[in-house]
Amino acid sequence: MFDRPAFKAAGKASFLKNYWPVMLVSLLLAIATGAGLNDNITYTFREHASSYGYGYGYNFYHVLLSNPLIRLILAIGAVAAVTGTLFGIAVKIVAINPYEVGTCRFFMENRRENAKFSVVGTGFSKNFGNVVLTQFLRDLYRFLWTLLFIIPGIVKSYAYFCVPYILSENPDLDHRRVLALSQEMTLGYKGDLFVMDLSFILWALLNSLTFGLLGLFFLNPYIYGSRAEAYAFLRQNALEKGIATTVDLPGRGAPRGWYNGG
Repeated sequence: MFDRPAFKAAGKASFLKNYWPVMLVSLLLAIATGAGLNDNITYTFREHASSYGYGYGYNFYHVLLSNPLIRLILAIGAVAAVTGTLFGIAVKIVAINPYEVGTCRFFMENRRENAKFSVVGTGFSKNFGNVVLTQFLRDLYRFLWTLLFIIPGIVKSYAYFCVPYILSENPDLDHRRVLALSQEMTLGYKGDLFVMDLSFILWALLNSLTFGLLGLFFLNPYIYGSRAEAYAFLRQNALEKGIATTVDLPGRGAPRGWYNGG
């Protein structure tokens, strides 16, 4: 049974008992993925930019674009934006995604024993090429599904929920098997995972009042810890139903508690 309150309670307890390492791991992941304070800054900028555009309208932009110097600046800005975007994608592929895998390993180990910060390095040290490829394909498929419509994109996102966790314990598993296994493990549970994320909405609203600080120092590790508990349940369920074996999900020498949902 998908016991959301129990997962959240266990997730919160596991991060509080090892607060500073957990907070640091969560902080770095939040910064890398643009969560927390950055979201509020982006939102504020977007709102001001929107108001600015509506206030001055078409004539303002027409005057700007008629100036050769302005056009040159805009062209340089466009090139810089494209270059920055490509650089950001590259960083996401070769740095942030492997770090996410290491973070999943960290939170899984932290469920029963205080994990060390160095655990996050496993995303880089174990079959780095397969980790990068699998995570890239996960992101690509999610993006392509989102192009169809928002709802299919969200559904596919939860279908691939287990991908970084599977890689965290078996980075040698073929990328096709990882993606397929995650979809099998989440079959019938995507709605539960969505509701669990949705249950943090009041915390998220409160976080916005603190300009993201609550998220960085409490909410993010709370969510990551809860998700680790949810994966532990999905993992145990998959093993019991024969969806996966310990060859697929070996645990990779993790401490006690990795193999069961308790």
